[in-house]
Amino acid sequence: SHWRLESLDNFRSDSESSLRRDIDPSLRSGIDESSIVSDTSSSLGSLKPESLQSDIMQLLEYHRHEATRDVRGKFSAELRRVVVIFISIMFEPKLPNDPSEDSGILENFQNIYSIITESVVSRSGQVRQFINDDKGTVFIASFGLRGSATLHPSSTAVEAAIDAQEKLLRIMDIQTSIGITLGKIFCGETGSPQRYEYSLLGPSCNLSARLMAKGAPGEINCDEEVKKSAGGRQLFTFR
Repeated sequence: SHWRLESLDNFRSDSESSLRRDIDPSLRSGIDESSIVSDTSSSLGSLKPESLQSDIMQLLEYHRHEATRDVRGKFSAELRRVVVIFISIMFEPKLPNDPSEDSGILENFQNIYSIITESVVSRSGQVRQFINDDKGTVFIASFGLRGSATLHPSSTAVEAAIDAQEKLLRIMDIQTSIGITLGKIFCGETGSPQRYEYSLLGPSCNLSARLMAKGAPGEINCDEEVKKSAGGRQLFTFR
């Protein structure tokens, strides 16, 4: 059993003109944007592997969340109550026979990412992952990590989910199914010193993924904890 979101009181969706392709500069912790690409005038074929690797590393650092910056060279690990959002995106393009046509597919993926990221980051949320594999296209976000200040994380997460869902449908005619949960999870580094990432692990993450998979296109399903935290501002129905 779970709760399905029915409506949001006092919700105002942002206009299309408010969409920004990049994260708010105030959230970038002072990284110099001009240093991301070493030579923008160079063609891809003339880029040296060392230069390309340096550019990629600077780009990743440029978008890294403040929660990962408190320990030099390492991520901090903790158990923390976090709101987790799983978004299943109904976009499964067929690869064209001509590789030169791949740019259209990549552009659609970029637009999807930009729309959802704007809805999440503008409300002090964090992007965890955006992936397309055998399970489909999925976007994972969170609210409540260290370094972010959100007065009502559950309500804010629901607002972000509604905003992203409405914009994707209006702008790109793409449906989504969303799962939202709140619980204590592991937040920190997973992997080896050579290859690691900042991960969110725990039962509420698994439940959020299941609620996403269970939902029909256009639905937002939440657990009991989110309903208790955000029930005063949103309307839910028990299912």
